[in-house]
Amino acid sequence: MNWREAWLWLWFFIGAFLYMVKRAFYGIKPPNPVARDVSHYIEIAGIPLLFRFGLESAFFAGLFTPALAAKAFEAIGWENWTWVISIITQFAVVAFVFGMAIDPMADWFIPTVIGRIPGLKDWWPQMPGPMPQPMVVQAAIVETKVTALESRTIPQEGTK
Repeated sequence: MNWREAWLWLWFFIGAFLYMVKRAFYGIKPPNPVARDVSHYIEIAGIPLLFRFGLESAFFAGLFTPALAAKAFEAIGWENWTWVISIITQFAVVAFVFGMAIDPMADWFIPTVIGRIPGLKDWWPQMPGPMPQPMVVQAAIVETKVTALESRTIPQEGTK
């Protein structure tokens, strides 16, 4: 690895880290919090985020091997988009934006691709779901008052 790649890696890492911070902010705040505070968020979501960051970093590192990345793009029919690889691996600002954008791409990729592969979907660590919300129950107290009494004689069956 040379210094230019390390510089781009740093900007990729900053972008990915900022997206994780944004995700944690919305994971703690209503309407659908997954954690009570930052330490609780790290406790329940830290492993899936670290796992995802590792795989996303491997994907980013793979872009620095042009033959590998070009073959991958050709395999999925994106050979006209191979110029994107040189842009991502050349400019720090693009590496930063790529770092911020790769986790939302993984949010799409995991349920649509990984979620359909038996065995792999159970192995892949999932992000936590929302915490149970307290139920607010409102009850109306109904008060009835008797204003008049009525008496009636009802004949029993068999009598006339």
